[in-house]
Amino acid sequence: MKRVFPHGIFLAALAAAAVAAAGDSALPAGGAIDRDTTWEGRVFVEREVTVGDNATLTIRPGTAVFFREGAGLTVGGVLVAKGNRDAPIRFEPWESAAGRGEWGGIRLRGDGGATVIERCMIRGAAVAVAVSAGSPAVRECDIADGGTGIGVEHKSAPVLSGNLIARMREGGIVCRLGAAPVIERNTLRRCAAGIFAENNSAPLIRGNTVEECGNGLAIHGTVPAVTGNVFRKNGTGAQAVQSGQDQVIRGNRFEGNETGLRCENFSAPVVEENVFTGNGDAVFCFQASNPLVRRNTIAGNRRGIACSRISSPRVSGNEIRDNRIGIHLTLSSYAVIHGNNLFGNEVQVELDDMSSDWERRVRKKPERGAQAQLAQRISRGKASREELSSNTGDMADLMDTVDATGNWWGEEDTQEMEKKGPRANIRRLVDGYDMPVRTYEGYPGEYAKDRVRYDGWKKSRIPDAGAPGAGNGAAG
Repeated sequence: MKRVFPHGIFLAALAAAAVAAAGDSALPAGGAIDRDTTWEGRVFVEREVTVGDNATLTIRPGTAVFFREGAGLTVGGVLVAKGNRDAPIRFEPWESAAGRGEWGGIRLRGDGGATVIERCMIRGAAVAVAVSAGSPAVRECDIADGGTGIGVEHKSAPVLSGNLIARMREGGIVCRLGAAPVIERNTLRRCAAGIFAENNSAPLIRGNTVEECGNGLAIHGTVPAVTGNVFRKNGTGAQAVQSGQDQVIRGNRFEGNETGLRCENFSAPVVEENVFTGNGDAVFCFQASNPLVRRNTIAGNRRGIACSRISSPRVSGNEIRDNRIGIHLTLSSYAVIHGNNLFGNEVQVELDDMSSDWERRVRKKPERGAQAQLAQRISRGKASREELSSNTGDMADLMDTVDATGNWWGEEDTQEMEKKGPRANIRRLVDGYDMPVRTYEGYPGEYAKDRVRYDGWKKSRIPDAGAPGAGNGAAG
């Protein structure tokens, strides 16, 4: 027999008492719901409520559920909480004489796929919705002002779509321990991290808008598909840490972030067909990260691509224009730069602290050298000892030039190259031609700086470079 609790009834699984108003006192109650039950009106939860494995809890549109501090709703069976546009369901802290305390949230632990939370307002929870089993749906909810918006773990596979998640001090959506949610068409705003994925989780992240977060998307040691999202005005739009070549970041827009995409700690994702505009650094590569950066439009940023500490991405088929610095390389970052349109940048390519001469000559004291970097990689299981041996001895394999052949450099720089030839100081290539030698503190003598190799330049714009449909410009 289904139990229905009408308007104005206090519920917590084992006891109920009539209350006339929200401010009335409530009887202590809590415990298990072991058969199908319906909530409606105003519901006051004194302590933890648990829905058993064989029970369904239905919450009707317009219902308001208030929780004491620390109390929550744990669902082993099925939860059907479907509000509508005119009458959403509300889950909130219970305001009392003791004040408003953070409540435990909704914990979904059932294996069934019938659970749905739709058009609900959830406020002030430690974890608003925690999913640890099954494939429930959380749709078109407004979740705000708590610790974590939605937490997903233990190989669960929920569908999270159309939600607004805001002002979370830890994370908007957090994925761990093999979780594989579909995360689509959500808006995440002003959270410490918009979406966070780690521990072999495999979310599908598509069509979301993430804005004004400390970190829009953080990927740690996992390879989710990231497609068609907008990352706007975040500290970092997206961060990939130890992401392999199976990681694809495609068709996204990075706009107005301090850093658009940050790849670090040996990450090598495929970064393609994205638009980067108005960022501090559009793409930043750090600590031996070597992504494939192809067919992106990188325009109007402070730096288009910036690499540090033996990060050597492959950069091909991009439109890199109207940035203050197109490509900036430092600390043994030998990027391969082929088939791009580079024009309208104040500086096309800048080599900062780049000297293979220094690397060779300090091989016995490599605190800042490539050898030390590779030794660290080996200690972390990220490189082979053969790779280290190939960079020791006389280090003859170290390059003294950055390979930037086969690009179109815009009309003005192309004219300068045509006039001066392939071994000349080109004004907007800042390298060893501009400063042939330099010194290093603690190392005697002068060291030759590396140069940009630009021969084989294209004489006209490469027509298919840049993100498809991004309105790539032809001026230069």
